[in-house]
Amino acid sequence: MPIFSFSALENGKNWMDHHMKNEHDTESYDLDTFFYLHDFNFNGHWNAKDFRRIYGLDNEDLTEKEKIYLEKKLLSYIDKNEDGIVTLDEFKEFIYEGNMLPDLGFDGHHEDFETEFNIHHIEVYHRNLNDNWKHFEDIEHLKKHNEILYKEKEILEEKLRNFYAMKNINIIIIPKKYLKK
Repeated sequence: MPIFSFSALENGKNWMDHHMKNEHDTESYDLDTFFYLHDFNFNGHWNAKDFRRIYGLDNEDLTEKEKIYLEKKLLSYIDKNEDGIVTLDEFKEFIYEGNMLPDLGFDGHHEDFETEFNIHHIEVYHRNLNDNWKHFEDIEHLKKHNEILYKEKEILEEKLRNFYAMKNINIIIIPKKYLKK
């Protein structure tokens, strides 16, 4: 399972500072702002699934088991009364005790990878669409598209194989009680 790092990032900043600067384009915020900005359901609290979005776990190459583990682990750090939710007061208490949200090794993108690429790369480096698309990030982005296309191709090929396998079954010899009505 992943290991948490509570250490400061470059320039002595913690993950929250890094996240707010890179994802929300601000270096000035208070705890209320951080909390409510990440209260995606507008229900006044965070639950385990909210940590998935805060950290952008769906955008990382993690298994579902690892994502659930991280959600629960993050919740357990802050949810003092163990009711399954983190209130603003619990979050503030956690921070005032000298804690910080851990660095899991990624920025915490809240959107899908295509939207994030547009926000963080195209808007910065490719405002002119005739620019040369050979940055490391461009290549990685295209690799990600190729991975998705390859997986979709495999799924379609499997469905096609199953279709042809089913097509060759002679339904005349299958008893009627096993056929769908």
